[in-house]
Amino acid sequence: MAMAEAGDMSIQRSDLEQVARSIGERWGRRLKEQRIANGLRLGSWPCALEEARQLIDELLGRRLSEEEREPLAIIVERSARRAWY
Repeated sequence: MAMAEAGDMSIQRSDLEQVARSIGERWGRRLKEQRIANGLRLGSWPCALEEARQLIDELLGRRLSEEEREPLAIIVERSARRAWY
C-alpha cells in the first residue's frame, strides 16, 4: 500500500503505521487503567486481532482493502499488548 485515501487527503503508509501504533498504545493503556480502577488483576491481554480490525475500520471508515488493513490491525494489536504489560 503506497497510500490510502482519507477524504480529500492522502495518507502515506508510514503515517498510517504511526497512527496505528498510537491507537494501539492508547487502547492498551485505557483498558489497563480501567481494569486496575475496577480492582481486577491484569492477567493476559484480553483482546483479539478482530477488535483491532474493528478499530481500524471505525477510524478509517473501511476505506482500506483487506491487504492494507491487516498489517495496520496487527500493529494496533501488538502496540496495545505492549502497553498492557
